[in-house]
Amino acid sequence: MTFVLFYELLTLATYPLVTHHQDAPSIRAGRKYLAYTLSAGLALIAATAWLLALDVDTTFAAGGFLGELAGRGGVLWGLFALLAAGVAVKAAVMPLHSWLPSAMVAPTPVSALLHAVAVVKAGAFGFVRVMGFVFGPALLADMGAVHVVAAFAAVTLTLGSILALGMDPLKQRLAYSTVSHLSYIVLGTAILAPAAWVGALLHMAAHGVTKITLFFCAGAIHANAHKDRVSQLDGIGWRMPWTMASFAVASLGMAGLPPFMMFASKWHLGTGAVDAGMVPILAVYVLSGVLNAAYLFPIVFRAFRAPPAGGGAARAGRVDEASGLMVVPLTLTAGLALVLGLAPDWAFGFLDLAREVASTVTAP
Repeated sequence: MTFVLFYELLTLATYPLVTHHQDAPSIRAGRKYLAYTLSAGLALIAATAWLLALDVDTTFAAGGFLGELAGRGGVLWGLFALLAAGVAVKAAVMPLHSWLPSAMVAPTPVSALLHAVAVVKAGAFGFVRVMGFVFGPALLADMGAVHVVAAFAAVTLTLGSILALGMDPLKQRLAYSTVSHLSYIVLGTAILAPAAWVGALLHMAAHGVTKITLFFCAGAIHANAHKDRVSQLDGIGWRMPWTMASFAVASLGMAGLPPFMMFASKWHLGTGAVDAGMVPILAVYVLSGVLNAAYLFPIVFRAFRAPPAGGGAARAGRVDEASGLMVVPLTLTAGLALVLGLAPDWAFGFLDLAREVASTVTAP
């Protein structure tokens, strides 16, 4: 009801803009984003107010702080529904995901920030907090809430990859890829095994550095070649070799192939599923990895399978890259995805941090 109310109010408020403004799709996307996120924010506020009314110490604690409410099933499930829904919007868990593909009307640098670093990772981090530091593994297992989260995340993970397969607009394909990969993290927190938590936390960093490379590449292609669709990219690799080589590196990483950083995170997620006896979840992760390759590798194949217009001479000599201000950052992030795969603790200590958090959250 809250969602519908906000959506209708925003529709009425922006109707003149939508009908007369030349950039109506952007306004519609912004209106949708506000409707989703304001509703999510209200859910989180309601849960916080409820916790204060219950006189619960709300200081985050590894393993959760709601143990004193054990046995109060209705209260716990009500709190869980509000908190999970509140963070699921930013984490783009289906069916609360549609704002994210719609937001691809934004300029590509904004899309890169949205998908790789800031907004959606807040939702994934929110699940880490709710699952590990509010409820905790013991209470979640006792409630059976982990099965609900796992079901929604597994469906999102799979369907996001399947939908990406059918997207011809490059940014839309990458958007549905993000929808899928965010649920790698959400599903990892629901497994409750230490290795799975290591994988989920590591995946936040791995996805960030890999996906931002893909969006940087999409932006360079748009700015330099004015192409936005996968079907338009035949031969683009001969024209923009550094950009498409970086795209190829990031695609290999997204598919979870060694020695890239996302291989390390997916390995831990799969190991955690096996440790917890959840073989079907392992199968979901493997299937999604295959689908990752299916929607990214054909782009690389198209880019290098034929020369651009101009024939062999163009293939041999014509290079027309985007500005160095675009190409240098995307090659650096592609290289970082490889370096952090070979040495996950280099510079930032991502693996050590993930292990430390996982051990404190999942400790008996």
